[in-house]
Amino acid sequence: MFFLYTVLILIFLAILLLFSRIQIEVKNLNFYKSNNETVVSPDYIILIKLFILKKVKILNRKITREKFENKNGFKKWQNILNIKNKNENSQILELKSIRKVGIKLINTHLNMNIGTENAALTAILIGISYGVIINLLNYFFYLNNNVKLDINPVYRNKNELSLSFDGIFEFEFIHIILLFRFI
Repeated sequence: MFFLYTVLILIFLAILLLFSRIQIEVKNLNFYKSNNETVVSPDYIILIKLFILKKVKILNRKITREKFENKNGFKKWQNILNIKNKNENSQILELKSIRKVGIKLINTHLNMNIGTENAALTAILIGISYGVIINLLNYFFYLNNNVKLDINPVYRNKNELSLSFDGIFEFEFIHIILLFRFI
């Protein structure tokens, strides 16, 4: 009888995980690069939320710059994000498998300011970067109507790039399980 209850509980937990979703919310992530300086905003917040049955929140983890840059915390994140590839074919497989995860972008705002020393080059870069970024977003993510992309030229006769990102990445847990099948 104990074995039967154990199996039923495991099946129930597996069903709960299959119908759960993960949300990663990024707030106030700002990046600025000029000729001699690079600045990342110190007040960004990353919220990781896990929902069971797509409604009930069971996990709410807040990551700030202090937690991310903590020596032990940084090593943990570095180990998680460090994917060692043996050849180029595995990199292509990983890019294709990222697309299969089914990540949705919700309430996302990406603001980019690009400037160079040459005004004509800045104008050309604005058009090229807008085309490339919107095509990459459409290829890797499912976009809703609340995704806003602003790319603005900066004519100050110096090389600079600034990015500002606020948004929510959302994906279902079942897609991650299916992803491991492809890797």
